[in-house]
Amino acid sequence: MFDGFIGTTIASGAVYEFSENEFQIVLVPKDSSGLQTSMRSKIKSYVWHSAEQLKHDMVEGQGELLAGLLELLDMEESEDNIRAVQELFDHSANDLDFSEKLIELYEIK
Repeated sequence: MFDGFIGTTIASGAVYEFSENEFQIVLVPKDSSGLQTSMRSKIKSYVWHSAEQLKHDMVEGQGELLAGLLELLDMEESEDNIRAVQELFDHSANDLDFSEKLIELYEIK
């Protein structure tokens, strides 16, 4: 950042010249990432970014990332729910296929 006249002028927005035919606006993001993301996108992203550890949790039948996935799906961390997700995982060709099956089965919008 610049100090002095140039730095304060830019930081204050005073660098913009007035024109009656132009407007300066600020767009405020809806969430911290600046983008609104659907639950479908969040699930795909979660599975993609945590795939290796999630696979390990699936084998163990417990773990932080498996618990996080169940929470994202708005499911209780019960044996039945864990077993259902494990079965879906076992019958998926890859991570993307698994996330798409989760979205379809649990009717995620």
